[in-house]
Amino acid sequence: MARADGSALTPDAAAARPAVAGTPRDPHEASRAAVEAVWRIESARIVGTLARWTGDFSLAEDLAQQALAEALESWPRDGVPANPGGWLLTVG
Repeated sequence: MARADGSALTPDAAAARPAVAGTPRDPHEASRAAVEAVWRIESARIVGTLARWTGDFSLAEDLAQQALAEALESWPRDGVPANPGGWLLTVG
């Protein structure tokens, strides 16, 4: 998640915030939920952009899935980036 100033919210900072109803308290669970939400919203744009860049839809899907796996690994450790969709596209 991002703060109002655009900086990334670290897992420790996320854990220190009071829990909101329906919001996971565990930073790893919160990061996983963020990855899922961003993927639901941004996946078509990410795969479409990667397909245009590579000229290969199958490769674009593979690259997007690799970026998703990287997000699941790094966001719990480093925090959710300020622009998660852009992060996934850049990593893809």
